[in-house]
Amino acid sequence: GTAYSLYANLSASGGNLSSGTVTWYNGVTVLGSVNIAGGTASASAYLDLSSTYLNAGTYSNLYYTYSITGTSTAYSAFTVSPKTITVSSATANNKVYDGGTSATISSYNISGLIGAQTLNISSTADFANKNVGNSKTVNITDISISDGTNGGVASNYQLSSTSTTTTANITAKTLTLSGLSASDKVYDGTNSASASASLSGVVVGDDVSSSLGSTFNNKNVG
Repeated sequence: GTAYSLYANLSASGGNLSSGTVTWYNGVTVLGSVNIAGGTASASAYLDLSSTYLNAGTYSNLYYTYSITGTSTAYSAFTVSPKTITVSSATANNKVYDGGTSATISSYNISGLIGAQTLNISSTADFANKNVGNSKTVNITDISISDGTNGGVASNYQLSSTSTTTTANITAKTLTLSGLSASDKVYDGTNSASASASLSGVVVGDDVSSSLGSTFNNKNVG
């Protein structure tokens, strides 16, 4: 919303104004009143609403009355435009390699909100690629806002951009080696051996194999 102030310019058709009260309305809602001392041919009344905010939209029912004459004067319709805000930064969670690029955003910093108002944010986030690495670029897109707390109304704001970037890490996934076994062999004068094992924890779709270096403790039959 936008802070606003209202004025009323009064003049007497002849002689001086009498003392009275100027009252401002938005439809049937009283916005405030100011007393006029009178004694002059004209006067201006000013209603300071700098701590009050109108929601974004078009207003065509603002007017004021002067209690002495009993008449009302309407203001021209005016529009309150949404305030532009910026997602100034965002924090993405680190993750363990999972074969995908999806990322999770844990927090956003928004600049431009009024007072203590807050908004909720949703977005889509992806690492630039799926591979392990530190300080990897995370692309945040399709940012949208919804109503928050402390009077934060999404329709009163608009985003300067619906995308931004941040960084996070992808760390290596731990695999487990199991089912270790060695093959028997016929004596060949060496202690070389052939062993095998299975890996668990490999991400579906990845082709990972293990290479084992193995030897008998000596070359002799036994």
